[in-house]
Amino acid sequence: MRNILVSLPLAALVLAQVPASARTPVSAPTGAMAVVQQWLGAFNTGDKSVFVATCADQMSIIDEFPPYAWQGARACRKYWNDFAAHSKKEGLSDAVVTFGKPSQVERAADNLYLVGPASLTFSLKGKPMEESGSFLTVTLHKYGHGWKITGWAWTNPK
Repeated sequence: MRNILVSLPLAALVLAQVPASARTPVSAPTGAMAVVQQWLGAFNTGDKSVFVATCADQMSIIDEFPPYAWQGARACRKYWNDFAAHSKKEGLSDAVVTFGKPSQVERAADNLYLVGPASLTFSLKGKPMEESGSFLTVTLHKYGHGWKITGWAWTNPK
Protein backbone atom coordinates (compact mmCIF):
# COMPACT_ATOMS: atom_id res chain seq x y z
CA MET A 1 0.00 0.00 0.00
CA ARG A 2 2.82 2.38 0.91
CA ASN A 3 4.48 1.77 -2.49
CA ILE A 4 1.22 2.63 -4.27
CA LEU A 5 0.85 5.89 -2.32
CA VAL A 6 4.41 6.87 -3.22
CA SER A 7 4.09 5.74 -6.86
CA LEU A 8 0.83 7.54 -7.71
CA PRO A 9 2.14 11.10 -7.23
CA LEU A 10 5.32 10.15 -9.11
CA ALA A 11 3.31 8.74 -12.02
CA ALA A 12 1.17 11.88 -12.14
CA LEU A 13 4.31 14.02 -12.22
CA VAL A 14 5.81 11.97 -15.05
CA LEU A 15 2.57 12.06 -17.09
CA ALA A 16 2.29 15.83 -16.63
CA GLN A 17 5.69 16.14 -18.31
CA VAL A 18 4.55 14.38 -21.50
CA PRO A 19 4.75 16.96 -24.28
CA ALA A 20 1.51 17.98 -25.98
CA SER A 21 2.83 16.56 -29.26
CA ALA A 22 2.92 13.08 -27.71
CA ARG A 23 -0.70 13.23 -26.48
CA THR A 24 -3.50 11.67 -28.45
CA PRO A 25 -5.11 14.40 -30.56
CA VAL A 26 -8.67 15.30 -29.65
CA SER A 27 -11.05 17.11 -31.94
CA ALA A 28 -13.41 19.74 -30.62
CA PRO A 29 -17.01 18.54 -30.33
CA THR A 30 -19.23 19.88 -33.11
CA GLY A 31 -21.64 21.48 -30.62
CA ALA A 32 -18.84 23.34 -28.86
CA MET A 33 -17.43 24.68 -32.13
CA ALA A 34 -20.93 25.78 -33.16
CA VAL A 35 -21.14 27.84 -29.96
CA VAL A 36 -17.72 29.41 -30.67
CA GLN A 37 -18.81 30.28 -34.22
CA GLN A 38 -22.11 31.69 -32.93
CA TRP A 39 -20.24 33.78 -30.35
CA LEU A 40 -17.84 35.16 -32.96
CA GLY A 41 -20.66 35.75 -35.43
CA ALA A 42 -22.55 37.75 -32.82
CA PHE A 43 -19.43 39.81 -32.08
CA ASN A 44 -18.82 40.43 -35.77
CA THR A 45 -22.41 41.54 -36.43
CA GLY A 46 -22.88 43.53 -33.23
CA ASP A 47 -25.52 41.22 -31.76
CA LYS A 48 -25.05 41.74 -28.03
CA SER A 49 -27.91 39.46 -26.94
CA VAL A 50 -26.58 36.41 -28.84
CA PHE A 51 -22.99 37.22 -27.81
CA VAL A 52 -23.96 37.26 -24.13
CA ALA A 53 -26.19 34.18 -24.47
CA THR A 54 -23.21 32.04 -25.57
CA CYS A 55 -21.37 32.84 -22.34
CA ALA A 56 -21.63 31.18 -18.95
CA ASP A 57 -22.67 33.59 -16.24
CA GLN A 58 -19.44 33.08 -14.31
CA MET A 59 -16.41 33.49 -16.56
CA SER A 60 -13.02 35.08 -17.09
CA ILE A 61 -11.88 37.22 -20.00
CA ILE A 62 -8.47 38.68 -20.88
CA ASP A 63 -8.06 41.15 -23.75
CA GLU A 64 -5.63 43.87 -24.77
CA PHE A 65 -7.62 46.98 -23.79
CA PRO A 66 -8.34 48.40 -20.34
CA PRO A 67 -9.25 47.12 -17.86
CA TYR A 68 -7.66 44.01 -19.53
CA ALA A 69 -9.54 41.48 -17.37
CA TRP A 70 -13.20 40.77 -16.70
CA GLN A 71 -14.36 38.04 -14.37
CA GLY A 72 -17.29 36.77 -12.40
CA ALA A 73 -20.98 37.29 -12.87
CA ARG A 74 -22.00 38.85 -16.18
CA ALA A 75 -18.38 39.30 -17.29
CA CYS A 76 -19.41 38.84 -20.92
CA ARG A 77 -21.92 41.72 -20.74
CA LYS A 78 -19.39 43.94 -18.95
CA TYR A 79 -16.80 43.13 -21.62
CA TRP A 80 -19.24 44.03 -24.41
CA ASN A 81 -20.01 47.39 -22.80
CA ASP A 82 -16.34 48.17 -22.18
CA PHE A 83 -15.39 47.19 -25.74
CA ALA A 84 -18.12 49.48 -27.09
CA ALA A 85 -16.90 52.39 -24.94
CA HIS A 86 -13.26 51.73 -25.87
CA SER A 87 -14.14 51.52 -29.57
CA LYS A 88 -16.02 54.82 -29.45
CA LYS A 89 -13.17 56.56 -27.61
CA GLU A 90 -10.50 55.27 -30.01
CA GLY A 91 -12.50 55.60 -33.23
CA LEU A 92 -12.53 51.84 -33.80
CA SER A 93 -15.34 50.39 -35.93
CA ASP A 94 -16.25 47.41 -38.09
CA ALA A 95 -14.36 44.92 -35.90
CA VAL A 96 -14.38 41.36 -37.25
CA VAL A 97 -12.63 38.44 -35.55
CA THR A 98 -11.73 35.27 -37.42
CA PHE A 99 -10.69 32.11 -35.62
CA GLY A 100 -8.81 29.41 -37.49
CA LYS A 101 -8.78 25.69 -36.87
CA PRO A 102 -7.77 25.07 -33.26
CA SER A 103 -4.15 23.96 -33.02
CA GLN A 104 -4.67 22.68 -29.48
CA VAL A 105 -7.75 20.94 -28.15
CA GLU A 106 -7.88 19.46 -24.66
CA ARG A 107 -10.97 17.86 -23.18
CA ALA A 108 -11.60 16.62 -19.66
CA ALA A 109 -15.17 15.35 -19.23
CA ASP A 110 -17.44 18.36 -19.79
CA ASN A 111 -14.63 20.92 -20.00
CA LEU A 112 -12.93 21.99 -23.21
CA TYR A 113 -9.82 24.09 -23.91
CA LEU A 114 -9.16 25.43 -27.42
CA VAL A 115 -6.25 27.45 -28.78
CA GLY A 116 -6.10 28.64 -32.35
CA PRO A 117 -4.89 31.33 -34.70
CA ALA A 118 -6.99 34.47 -34.83
CA SER A 119 -7.06 37.80 -36.57
CA LEU A 120 -8.93 41.04 -36.14
CA THR A 121 -9.81 43.42 -38.95
CA PHE A 122 -11.25 46.83 -38.15
CA SER A 123 -11.29 50.48 -39.10
CA LEU A 124 -9.42 52.96 -36.95
CA LYS A 125 -10.68 56.47 -37.56
CA GLY A 126 -11.77 55.33 -41.02
CA LYS A 127 -8.48 53.63 -41.92
CA PRO A 128 -8.63 49.83 -42.53
CA MET A 129 -6.42 47.89 -40.11
CA GLU A 130 -5.58 44.27 -39.42
CA GLU A 131 -4.15 42.55 -36.38
CA SER A 132 -2.90 39.18 -37.56
CA GLY A 133 -0.73 36.55 -35.92
CA SER A 134 -2.88 36.54 -32.79
CA PHE A 135 -4.10 33.59 -30.77
CA LEU A 136 -7.46 33.04 -29.20
CA THR A 137 -7.79 30.69 -26.26
CA VAL A 138 -11.35 29.67 -25.41
CA THR A 139 -12.65 27.49 -22.61
CA LEU A 140 -16.09 25.92 -22.59
CA HIS A 141 -18.20 23.81 -20.26
CA LYS A 142 -21.00 21.46 -21.27
CA TYR A 143 -24.10 22.03 -19.17
CA GLY A 144 -27.29 19.99 -19.48
CA HIS A 145 -28.59 22.38 -22.16
CA GLY A 146 -25.36 22.55 -24.18
CA TRP A 147 -21.94 24.18 -24.32
CA LYS A 148 -21.24 27.65 -22.88
CA ILE A 149 -18.07 29.69 -23.10
CA THR A 150 -16.48 30.00 -19.67
CA GLY A 151 -13.49 32.11 -20.63
CA TRP A 152 -11.30 33.45 -23.35
CA ALA A 153 -8.01 35.25 -23.78
CA TRP A 154 -6.78 37.20 -26.80
CA THR A 155 -3.02 37.24 -27.32
CA ASN A 156 -1.08 39.17 -29.92
CA PRO A 157 2.64 38.39 -29.57
CA LYS A 158 3.74 41.46 -31.54
